[in-house]
Amino acid sequence: MQTNLLGELGAGTPLDGISIIGDKPREKKTVFLDMGRLESMLGTAPEMPETLSILDSLGFSPAIDGRRIKTSVPSFRYDINEEADLIEEVARSYGYGRLPSTLGNVSGLPGRKNDTDEFNNRLREFMVGLGFTEILTNCLVDEDSVAPFGFETDDLVKVLNPVSSSSAYLRPTLMCGVTQTIVRNLRRGGQSIRVFELGKLFRKKRGTPPEERFVLTFGITGERMPDRWDPLRGKVDIFDAKGVVGALLSELRVDTPHTLCYDKKGFRKDSSCGFSAAQAELGFLGEVEPAIVDSVPGIYVGELFVDRLAEFARRIAEYSEPPRFPGIKRDISIIVETGVREAELRETICLSGGSYLKEVKLFDVYEGKEIPKGKKSLAYSLFFRSNERTLSDEDANSEVEAIVKELRDRNGAVLRAAHS
Repeated sequence: MQTNLLGELGAGTPLDGISIIGDKPREKKTVFLDMGRLESMLGTAPEMPETLSILDSLGFSPAIDGRRIKTSVPSFRYDINEEADLIEEVARSYGYGRLPSTLGNVSGLPGRKNDTDEFNNRLREFMVGLGFTEILTNCLVDEDSVAPFGFETDDLVKVLNPVSSSSAYLRPTLMCGVTQTIVRNLRRGGQSIRVFELGKLFRKKRGTPPEERFVLTFGITGERMPDRWDPLRGKVDIFDAKGVVGALLSELRVDTPHTLCYDKKGFRKDSSCGFSAAQAELGFLGEVEPAIVDSVPGIYVGELFVDRLAEFARRIAEYSEPPRFPGIKRDISIIVETGVREAELRETICLSGGSYLKEVKLFDVYEGKEIPKGKKSLAYSLFFRSNERTLSDEDANSEVEAIVKELRDRNGAVLRAAHS
């Protein structure tokens, strides 16, 4: 009737058949509900007529099939897939207050948390011990909030039936929620903010199923120690954030972690770094671009992969006998190209230092007067010791010569000075 009226008024031309605009509605699904199963799950159950009435009021078009009820699931009910879903719908409409309270069987075996929960609690306790506060942020995001961190639409896992456009995707990173929490607290007068969150991120790549991964994300900003009057009270920087990760890796006894150069979208250039162990990425951190966080500088965020931390963490500390012989300390200063990474130099020193080399410390980095342009000076403290005897000066000097030669051959380093 309406179609004919529109045609008569000249507002359109009637077409034969049915045209579908947008996505084609999915076919209705049939799900059966067994009355015995319903009573077993709830401890009681409404009579068949009342159950039929409940399902009919919810749009399920129920029909009796012996002791079962056959239902046709409406196309808009994406959450109904099996019998358990129908039981939940009936229980909700029937009224939870009408269900009997019963004490279930209590096992005589004591309960315990699984290894994953134990490890996550270990991370929480350590972060709280460093003065951080745990937060819980929304796992649903929009495209605009994650785009500044380098995520495109193809990287996001879309929600089938989002409540709003601002909750259309599962978060591919926890950095959005952490930075938003920090900015919100700064607006309300916060000065020294340290927060962290343990949660899941969701990402996908073309041709592969979505990835679901547990991460530890933290953020710091403001005064380093607001209650102090001495120079330690200054603003936090990249080294404070790096110190948090270093302390955590030390607590977990991760063997020989490495710090790497890291250039990630969303972080200020030359103010970010990554972490690895055995060539596996552990995570990253950096200073968030001020443009992303309402032009607020000095917000540092890190994200660590919990599965990798658990993989490389050692639960049992290894014991070593206290040294019986004294050690020898040597300091060396070398000059290298500005682009040479300190991690490469440290690796060369450790590999060429022999069994006597026990400790390597970088205590000075210098660029400027007396150093050629395009080069930098690094000074290391080397500690040598033997478990069998007291080392002589000749032993230590021989080790230093081998280290300097390897630095020259592998990294192009030139010895600036060496001291006892």
